[in-house]
Amino acid sequence: MNRATELKRCSKCKQPKPIDAFYRENRSQCKECEREQKKHFRGRIKGKASQALQDSRKARRKAEELTGEPITDELTLIQVVWTLSSAECSYCGKEIPESERSLDHITPMKHGGSNTFDNITCACKCCNASKNDLPAILFLLQSAESREARKLIDGVSLRGHKSFHEAFIELADSAKFYFDKRAEQALRANE
Repeated sequence: MNRATELKRCSKCKQPKPIDAFYRENRSQCKECEREQKKHFRGRIKGKASQALQDSRKARRKAEELTGEPITDELTLIQVVWTLSSAECSYCGKEIPESERSLDHITPMKHGGSNTFDNITCACKCCNASKNDLPAILFLLQSAESREARKLIDGVSLRGHKSFHEAFIELADSAKFYFDKRAEQALRANE
């Protein structure tokens, strides 16, 4: 039998299909069923967390290339699941539908943050996009949500096993680091 006309039965839909309807010969499900399964998985919190973890690792590698500095990467899937299980945005305080939740690094990795549990939070897509690469404390101080700043600092202190004061100093230091880097870049641009 010719390979092009050879049929294989999909284990999910039970339909006989040509071999080229499968991603690989050894896969049990056809491409269509695998796509549907991935779509279903990504729509659930564990799938969303898995994708967020992969994205954070990719961002870490990019930030390391940009800064030339190694970045601590100790984030686990269960920590991301736990973070994205929060139904409230850490920045605006509004309830977030599961589909709109995103993982945000409180101190961006390119500004000295790490890819660790004590440096992540759940944010709505709008706040995450608005915050961009600002340290959280600067973003919150720019917005008029000071109650949310207090809640964020409390969260950082709890997750990092630090006092409120230590967490605030850490966030303030990240803001200082951000401005120092911006000043260095401006000086280099003017040379």
